[in-house]
Amino acid sequence: MVFYLRGDDIAKKDDWIDFFGIIVYGSAFITFNYDNMKTLGVGSMIGQMNAADFTAREKHLATITAATDGIIAVIAFGELKMEVRKAP
Repeated sequence: MVFYLRGDDIAKKDDWIDFFGIIVYGSAFITFNYDNMKTLGVGSMIGQMNAADFTAREKHLATITAATDGIIAVIAFGELKMEVRKAP
């Protein structure tokens, strides 16, 4: 679990993606070219989206900032790969 506070950057544009996370409490918003593009709530996925949409994306396309205090359930991408190998 990762705790975040309002205003924290959860992910920054062009940073390497090395985790898969799901918001379990709180909310965040996506900033793209300095515009608030979308609000993310409980159940929204953050990070290694190729786990969900099977793309080969390696860097974040946009900045994700916490709108409220919250919690994200996180699994490192390396651990996710190991689990997939165990049970494909």
